[in-house]
Parts: sequence; C-alpha cells; structure tokens
Amino acid sequence: MEKINYKYTFLTLFFLMVFALLALLIFSFKISNKNDINTLSSDRIKEKILIKEKGFSSKIDSYISTLEAISHNSFLKEYISKNEKKEDLEQLLVTIQRTLPEAIQIRILDMQGMEKIRVNRVSLGRLNEKKFSHIVPANELQDKSNRDYFQKFKELEAYEVGFSKIDLEIEQEKIVIPKQTSLRLGTVVNDNQGRKSAILIININMTEFFEEFEKNVLYDVMLIDKKGKFILHSNKKYGILSNTFDTFLFKDAFANENTSLALKSDEYSSDTFYSKRLKQLKNGQDLRLVLGLKYHELASSKEKDRDLTYLIFILLVLLLLPLIIYFSKAPDNLKNKLKTQMITDNLTNLSNKEGLLYEYKNNKSLDKIVVVVQIDNFLKVANAYGYKVANQLLKSITRFLEEYQYRNRFLELYKLDRDSFAFIYSFENRNILKKDLERLYKDVENEEYVIRNNFKILVECTVSSSSIEPSTNI
Repeated sequence: MEKINYKYTFLTLFFLMVFALLALLIFSFKISNKNDINTLSSDRIKEKILIKEKGFSSKIDSYISTLEAISHNSFLKEYISKNEKKEDLEQLLVTIQRTLPEAIQIRILDMQGMEKIRVNRVSLGRLNEKKFSHIVPANELQDKSNRDYFQKFKELEAYEVGFSKIDLEIEQEKIVIPKQTSLRLGTVVNDNQGRKSAILIININMTEFFEEFEKNVLYDVMLIDKKGKFILHSNKKYGILSNTFDTFLFKDAFANENTSLALKSDEYSSDTFYSKRLKQLKNGQDLRLVLGLKYHELASSKEKDRDLTYLIFILLVLLLLPLIIYFSKAPDNLKNKLKTQMITDNLTNLSNKEGLLYEYKNNKSLDKIVVVVQIDNFLKVANAYGYKVANQLLKSITRFLEEYQYRNRFLELYKLDRDSFAFIYSFENRNILKKDLERLYKDVENEEYVIRNNFKILVECTVSSSSIEPSTNI
C-alpha cells in the first residue's frame, strides 16, 4: 500500500484553497471594476466631450447668425450712412435682445471706439427674476477705444466675425460686481458707400451660459486657456470668477505630466480627464474643453481599498502558514508518537522487543548478535515486596545496564519482556564474546541495586546470546 504524505497533502490543499480564494477575489474586483461608474464614465468620455463641444459651438453659432443678420439690416445701414432710423434700430435691438437669453448688451460703436447705441439687459427683483431691455441714454455712452477687443475688432474685414477673450465684464473701467464673465462677438459694418463705418458688438454673459453648460452627472466640465488657467471650473473655488484664477492652474488639478501634453495637443486623453481644443473660438486664448472624471477620487479610494484587501489577504496567508504547517505535521507526529509508544517500554523508556524487531528486521550484517540478560529472581522480589518495588528494581537495573551501552562491543539496549533486557552486540570471535558475557554476568549479579534510598537488592540473572552462525544471526 502506498504511503500517504499527510504534510504535503495538507499543504497542497491549503495552497489550492488560497489560490481559489485569490482567483475569486480578483474576479470579484474585475466584475466590480467593469460595472464601476468611474469605468463607465471613462469609456464614454470622448463621446460626451463631442456632445459638449457641439453644444458650445451651437450657442456661439446662434449668436454669429444674429450678429450677421443685424449687420445686414436696413435700419443699421440707414443709421450709419445717413444717421436715420435710429429709433427703429434701437427697437429692433431691444426685440432681438429679448430673444437672446445670455445677451447682456448689444452695441454699435463708431470706428473711433465711441458707443453710439447700447441696449442693456437689466435684472430686477430679489432674485433678479425680472429682466427687461434698456436703451442707454446718450450721456451714459462710453468710450471703448482703449479696450483690447475694440482694437481687435476694428482690424477685421467687413462682416468678418471676431471674438474677444472670455474675461470679466468691465464698466466705467471697473469690474462689475457681482463678477460676470463675458464673451464679445463683433463685426465691422460698411455704410452704403462700402466704407467701414461702425462696429456691431454683442456681449454674451458666459456666467449664465456656463451654469447650464457645466451640468453633468458623471463629469466635471471645465474650460482652460493656453496658460492652463481655469476659465470655468466645476468647483466654485476655482475659475475666472474666483480669487484663485491666477494661482490654481490645470497642472494643480491633475498630474503635471498629463496637463503639459494636453496643452500642446488638439486632443488628449488621460486616466482622469479628456481635453479638446475649441477651434471655432479664435480669440487668442487657445481654449480647451476639459472633461474630468467626477468619481476619480472615489475610484482611487476603491483602488486603495482593493490593494489593502490584497495586503490583508497576503498577511493572513502568511500568518496562517505556520499554523497550517504545524497542523499538517499533526498526522505524522501522531503516527510517530503511536509508533514510539508501540516500540517503547513505558516503565524504562527503552525500546522494547517490537523496537528491536523493527530496527533489525532487514539487517544483513554478519557481526551483529543479541545478548539477553534475564533477571531470574524478579518474580520473587515482586511476590515478596510488591510490584512497585519490583518496578523500581527494573528502573535501577536499567540505569546500570545503560552504562554498558556503546562500551566495548555492547551497542543498543532494549527491554524485551517483563524481566529481561537485550543488547545488540558487535561480534568479533567466540573467546571475546565469552569473556564479555562473563563480565556482564558478574557485574549484574554483584551490583547492589538501591530501592527507595537505602533499601538494596541483589539480583540473580542469566546472560545468553543468539546464535553466532551466519544463517541465524540477527
């Protein structure tokens, strides 16, 4: 029958269980990651940025169309050519402004930068819920000749549309409070003689537009300029309306390496954001639309939890391994213990007859024989003094005989039966054997065996050996 190695069987089962649990853990994390909201967001981010870009472009296109329509209107032509139809033109601008939700101003400037007509949108009420258009009186019109956007617009070709930078709304050379973000669309209009005579400008309140534009469940919607400054940020602490506009940059929100590449590329994708240049809006800011994964921090936290789970699992395996190894040895230890008990005499702790047979059952050595020491008066002692004294006598005899072990030609000592011992003897020749047996006999019988301190007993014994013939040796 094939011998079973319990230790390796137990360890194999343990490691198979560990690998099975680890595989289950990895599979669970994989399924969880596949259905994770951050993963789903990452998979669809390019699609969503195209939708956002289209929405932005559509809004700008609608204002471009309005600007072009006004620039070709007959009332405007009459006004800049003959200074006629002013009231009709003002009413037209008021009507148009009411149809444009984010248009806070529609203005007509002469080529020197002076406002000639300006229609403002005014908000009233506790929540600014009431809005109406207001034609600014002539004495409140301003000189805009020193503004950057005017300098840019006056260089445009007739009816070419230009864009200002997206910046803060300024009136009377002061920032409007509360702060507003504006984008200005402008075009040069010719009079009836084909001369550049006026600049038509529409101011778009980008703050209102951004409030709707940035709404998204899965992504943070942002706009950055070529310097990495946030024109729009989903967190109100950042962006052009905040006090951190010049200090909190794109590189501070995401990994610096990724942001540097994004600012150089028309499109760029990283693990945490996707950016795309807005080519339509040529205003010198080189704007980029950025979608950031809103649940990236949650995903990062989830990754940390996953790594912590793996670490705890590994530590648990390492902590359990010594215990598993200990228990894996238990069957063999028990087997060895039972084997030891089976071949060991309980009284003297010497190997017994079973031990002798086990050790030498396959012995083929020609020079090993067995020398037996029989205690002849053991039963007399037991009958006279009891078995407790008799057992003490056997222990005392054992201590005496152990001094013979590995001395001269006497080797291992065994306890055969209740009253007999045996040595393995290294046989050389008959004469030496006879002398050694006689010496052993005399030593055993002449020794006084101390029992219970001062009580001494002498024993009678018989010393014999197994056959020294080759065919009958051990």
